[in-house]
Amino acid sequence: MSEQNVTFAVLVVLLLAGMIVGKVVLALGMLVHEASVLLVILNAMRLLGYGKRYERI
Repeated sequence: MSEQNVTFAVLVVLLLAGMIVGKVVLALGMLVHEASVLLVILNAMRLLGYGKRYERI
């Protein structure tokens, strides 16, 4: 799961680089950044239920 979070972080950095050189519009950059934040949060929330599934066995 941390690999997915690192991938999202790298994509956000690439998006920022695109904004600096003027290839990405600010609104699109903000949209993608906020979507990636939500994906990272949802990805981390999966860890909360991970241990609970195996405690019942």
